[in-house]
Amino acid sequence: MKLFVNIAIFIIALLFTVLVRQIVPENTFDPYILTLDSVWQKPETMQEYFIDINNDKVPEKIRHYDINLQGNSIELWREKKLKQIYIFKDNEKFIGNALKFADLDGDSIQELLFVSVKKDSAYLNILAYKAHTRLLYPVAKLAIDKILLCDGKTDVANNFIETIGRTIYFDLQGGYTIQPRNTYKYIYGQHGVSKSHINSLVTPSTKAFSYKQDTFLLATFVRSTGNTISHNEAVSLKNSTNKDTLKMYETVKHLEYAYGDFSSYILLYGDSLNFAFEPVEFFGWTNYTKSVLLDIDNQPHIVALTNAQIDEPENNRCKSIAICDLQGNVTKKIALPYNLSDVFCENNQLVFFGDKTLFSADSNLKLKTEIENISFAHGFVDVNRDGEADFLAYRNNELLVFSSSFELLSGFRVEQEFTPYPEKNSFTSIHSDNIHSFVYNSRLFYYRFSVAKNNIAIFEYPFLIFVFLLSFAVLMFVSRINTKRLEKENLKLEQIVAERTKEIASQKEEIQLQANELELKNINLLELSKFKKLMTNTVIHDLKNPLNFIIVNANDKKIRQSGYTMLNIVLNVLDINKAQTTQLQLDVKSHSLGKLIQTAILQVAFLAEQKNLTIEKKFTHEYEIKADADLTVRIFVNLLTNALKFSPLNSKITIRATQQDKLLKVDVIDYGKGIAADDLDVIFEEYSQIEAINSGNMPSTGLGLTFCKIAAEAQGMQLLVSSVPQYETCFSLLFPMMAVSENISGKTYPEKTVMNFTADERKQLQAILPKLQQTKLYEATEILRLLNTIENPTENISRWMQKLKTAMYASNTKLYKQLIENELHDTYC
Repeated sequence: MKLFVNIAIFIIALLFTVLVRQIVPENTFDPYILTLDSVWQKPETMQEYFIDINNDKVPEKIRHYDINLQGNSIELWREKKLKQIYIFKDNEKFIGNALKFADLDGDSIQELLFVSVKKDSAYLNILAYKAHTRLLYPVAKLAIDKILLCDGKTDVANNFIETIGRTIYFDLQGGYTIQPRNTYKYIYGQHGVSKSHINSLVTPSTKAFSYKQDTFLLATFVRSTGNTISHNEAVSLKNSTNKDTLKMYETVKHLEYAYGDFSSYILLYGDSLNFAFEPVEFFGWTNYTKSVLLDIDNQPHIVALTNAQIDEPENNRCKSIAICDLQGNVTKKIALPYNLSDVFCENNQLVFFGDKTLFSADSNLKLKTEIENISFAHGFVDVNRDGEADFLAYRNNELLVFSSSFELLSGFRVEQEFTPYPEKNSFTSIHSDNIHSFVYNSRLFYYRFSVAKNNIAIFEYPFLIFVFLLSFAVLMFVSRINTKRLEKENLKLEQIVAERTKEIASQKEEIQLQANELELKNINLLELSKFKKLMTNTVIHDLKNPLNFIIVNANDKKIRQSGYTMLNIVLNVLDINKAQTTQLQLDVKSHSLGKLIQTAILQVAFLAEQKNLTIEKKFTHEYEIKADADLTVRIFVNLLTNALKFSPLNSKITIRATQQDKLLKVDVIDYGKGIAADDLDVIFEEYSQIEAINSGNMPSTGLGLTFCKIAAEAQGMQLLVSSVPQYETCFSLLFPMMAVSENISGKTYPEKTVMNFTADERKQLQAILPKLQQTKLYEATEILRLLNTIENPTENISRWMQKLKTAMYASNTKLYKQLIENELHDTYC
């Protein structure tokens, strides 16, 4: 248990340490801290450069102002002061991507190079910085080549200026006019410019390098634009028999080149600007190839990535990564494993970018995923000028600096724009006043960051270890305290348990004694129960015959009704006992439903008469059912008795029969208080009674509905109940139906009787009717006295007197007034 607790504490402390590391700001322990020192907007027609021209550790600012507009000039700023303005001559235009700075003569002072156009000629311009005056002076302006105009405008651009020692490589790229599209070479301090053979290649960037005393120029980016055609395409058009195709050939034949922008290439120039080897072609009008140098076995090789801007079958065949030597021999080639778009190499470390992922690779082109969720890769840059190349990338608007092993060195979220990515040739590292910084411009802004070593970075793991140990110690301390507290409580509990054990032992003995006593009592109760059942059955059987005799021989309705009621109760008890112990004996035969119901109605007629209730029978047909007649009649007697008990005075009870598929449904409906929803589930249980309203003191054992349920189910019937409180209650009995006979009309019981007094009888009543009208119903003695004053009443008057007494005993005011007022009306009319 103790080991388990220690392991749990260890895990909790570890999780707490991880949580603390998540809470601590993300860049707190980065090896370097990036600080955004300044940011300013980039005008569309201006470019700024920060460069330490004279190597005095104080960077100058070169501002190319109003590019190709009125006032186009190059400004030299030093220590926030304008020192010089170099103004472009009239009609001279700048056609490069950026100004180029390079130390051409090895004096640690940088020269400024750019290409311009004036009229129909292109020029290479070189400005040198003089240390004694601290100013720029033009030292060379070399005519390069003639250019063509398109719609009266200059149609040529300079993509790159690359230097190695005193050698300068640069290009001119014609647009719609195609030519010139050449690469040029100039050695600083000499005369004359050499150029490559005519072609229509598009090479936005290059890299110059030396190997075995030879100088080479590698096209690091070759792009296909589809403005010219190859020899093969020209031959195919020329040899066509289609007139339209031949017309097309005549239109485009001047655009035929051996090497051109109909393909991308692995392209390497030698020292004399001849191809070092036959260019490796990747045909396709939207292809592009990006190349870098990689040392393999101490020999430089070219690693080339070819992809396409548009997915087409012709282009897809060329998507690949290839390695070739400086003689053009392809030593390794694989299909493009991902949608890669760029390749970088520095210090012989090969990195690919694509599908928002940075991949490292070896000389066998085995790619390894390094960093995911990267939106832009800038490449290798020595950010802190420590001699080791760092890798710059962006995750949306977050600038990330990685080491060569892809360890995150620092990060900074740029809030000014969502894509603050550097433009081509805009990144510059600066070292001044012992502060490392870098400047670059995006499409919209200039950013200047300072880079400083994070002195607390080395404390990341000690800090986390300290947090872990502290949390572990605190948890252990708390655990020890709780353990001691629990041990004390455990001792107390053990004492309590011992005491309770003694108590339980003594209680167990008492319980055993009580159990023995209960067992004896239970045996006695079982004997009593057997005796009770025996006596009950004996009494019930002995009561049946006398009650039947009373019912048959009694002339008084009240006595006969009481006999029916008592006999029904006796039979209910007897049948319930039978159902519980054995099984009801059934005598199932075919019977008329109407006759069975009529028999039941006759048994409760006196009860209905006492409350002045009418029993309405709504039958549309005469139905025949298969049932035990005695049990079925008693079911209806019990249902009607129940309905009579809960029906208000002077109301009615409805018996309705309807067909439902192959079943016959008989409803017994009363319009009394109803049954609450909570009571519907218990009314069929033994001895359950729901309080009656004005029930006329009718007795109840709580067994009537229990018997109905048992008797119905014994015959395969269903007994259901539904009730709407304060409106009606409906008991439904479902029979399997056998036959339907002729249509019949509904009847009402008891049938309304008319007294039809004779004139002598009305004269005999004339004296007491007004007095009876004035006498209140509760004045029973006065009413009986008035009725006793009638001498020798006829049979008709006797029946009227009996009804009046019934209304009086039942407190039925409505019937009482009706009997008197009807006779008053007839007597005096």
